[in-house]
Amino acid sequence: MESIKAISSETSFLLDPYTRGMNKKIFDYLIQSYSSAERQMHRVCFHQNTKVDLHDIIIAYDKQTYIPPNKHVGKPETIMLLKGELEVYIFNDNGLCVNAIKLSAEDKEYPFLIRIPPNTWHGLRCISEGPCIIKETITGPYNSKSFQLAEFAPSEKINNKTNQGFKYYERLSSQNAQELSKPKRSEYTQINKCVLQSCDQFPVVNREVIFKLKEMAEKTELQRARLCLHPNTNDSLQEMIIYLTGSCDIEVNYHIN
Repeated sequence: MESIKAISSETSFLLDPYTRGMNKKIFDYLIQSYSSAERQMHRVCFHQNTKVDLHDIIIAYDKQTYIPPNKHVGKPETIMLLKGELEVYIFNDNGLCVNAIKLSAEDKEYPFLIRIPPNTWHGLRCISEGPCIIKETITGPYNSKSFQLAEFAPSEKINNKTNQGFKYYERLSSQNAQELSKPKRSEYTQINKCVLQSCDQFPVVNREVIFKLKEMAEKTELQRARLCLHPNTNDSLQEMIIYLTGSCDIEVNYHIN
């Protein structure tokens, strides 16, 4: 079993570089740790240190957690919802909400994944009764200067005193209720018989796309198909959804660096 080391009340690292993934031991540890944390949040980092180029994190939090709008300078980020429901807000530099998207791990009508480009203000609000469990993927290494909090929204400190942050998201939810109620879909172009490429600035993935990949995979000799979420092959975070049929055979391989 993997060894887990708590770095703080909100962060733990998996120490085994050859982890078996998100198993029940890690899930139970995450729920227990988030429940006892002061901010009702905990993250388990699959990367062993903050200097590596790829950061994979599993995060748990709930309605009692306020996360102010923020952006990652020069870093794309992908958010995949494993449990619960989440509202995602996209803002311009003036603090105007330009996009509101609902993610759901349970409701199959809604997407469960969104990719956010670098330098994009975004806010997240848990709306499920239980905790949201999120897989966050972002490029490293960690640099505190690359993470910026928005000045156009209440800070966490202010929210702790007045709940203004929660009220801020409630207003956004009310103002964007119609948009949030419509399941977001992305446009894709088919590059070849087994590859789809996203055409959207904020691509999402829903089960409809998975079914499309399944159809493509079953028609190809390789018996697999992929959806590329990154805009081009030079992107620092090349992230894909890959469908493999039961007949797919992939030779043993590894990725240098």
